Amino acid sequence: MSMANTSSTAVLSGGGAGSVPYACSKASVEMLTRGLANELAEHNIRVNAVRPGLTLTPLHQQLTPPKVMEKMTATIVMRRPASAGAYLYLASEKLVSFVTGSVIAFDGGGHNPHWATAGYTGRSGYAG
Repeated sequence: MSMANTSSTAVLSGGGAGSVPYACSKASVEMLTRGLANELAEHNIRVNAVRPGLTLTPLHQQLTPPKVMEKMTATIVMRRPASAGAYLYLASEKLVSFVTGSVIAFDGGGHNPHWATAGYTGRSGYAG
């Protein structure tokens, strides 16, 4: 059996303006994941978390202006938003039967903020 919690890349940066409580709550999710993994292992229950970056959700599709989405996507090394793939991976008993207490960064390289600030393009090296 498996449990997959949802964190956020906000735990790495503290979040944007006004989102400190959100970032703190997601950091709590990561600690909860590790604690529950320890407690539930004896019952053969795996507990992991996904730390997604920008994810194309119906909410983003409805509320985020295309220009804003383009700017956010440009900060991701892989130059595209995420999908639900990490959750499918964690749900697989065959692929991850020995994984518990892990937080999977699922953000297209976005957890490496120095790349964006240093001008790293992720495809052809550093921008001139």
